[in-house]
Amino acid sequence: MKKIVGLILICAVCFAPNAFAQSDRFLTVRGEAKVEIPPDFVRLVALIAANDREVDDAKEDVDSRTRQVVSAIDSFGIAKDDLTFSGVRVERNYTYDRNDNERLTGFSVSRTVEIQLRELNDYEQLVHLLVEAGIDELEDVRSDVDDQSVLQRAALASAAREAKMKAEAMASGLDIRLGMPVEVGENSLTPSLELRLRQVSSNQIEEIVVTASTRGIVDPMMFVPENIKVRGVVWVRFETVTE
Repeated sequence: MKKIVGLILICAVCFAPNAFAQSDRFLTVRGEAKVEIPPDFVRLVALIAANDREVDDAKEDVDSRTRQVVSAIDSFGIAKDDLTFSGVRVERNYTYDRNDNERLTGFSVSRTVEIQLRELNDYEQLVHLLVEAGIDELEDVRSDVDDQSVLQRAALASAAREAKMKAEAMASGLDIRLGMPVEVGENSLTPSLELRLRQVSSNQIEEIVVTASTRGIVDPMMFVPENIKVRGVVWVRFETVTE
């Protein structure tokens, strides 16, 4: 009889409720943050192209203007790692008669030069010299940074802090005690959130927004290097605990 009583007492102690019991109720919040930093460089992609009846003449034209571009770039002291020259691209040009018979009329030769300009104040002068050197088109101009992952991590950390502060404020207003986060989601936490997340401008956790980019050489002077911006979005579910 004594053994049975002792066993019952031990079980009662083992299953006694804790001082702080876990709740089956949760508080779910969405944190969002935007981080921006000045660009490390401006990337320019210049096209040099020529058309001629003879492929050698077209290539010589492209080679000559490429040398002029290199000469213009040299005055800015741009590092070799910040310069990329594509290979020479050759295409045959044809005309067709009414019977679809083709006739070779010449050749198109082209190549591109990619420049990463780190002295942003030199942008207008560099574009001016590239045009004088004979480029045909400024295919792409955009601001960028060397390591976007640093900015992405900063945005995510800020978004997580925003989610925590939002949850704490809501818990305080509702007079409840906030527990530990039990789930963190990049895109969603439950299927019921999927529709809401689709309404967000991007359902990815990071969104790189490169501003002040332009295409073509219509008016390259309108380009103004602006900050690189990253948006971070984090969903967090916290448990609520009762004392």
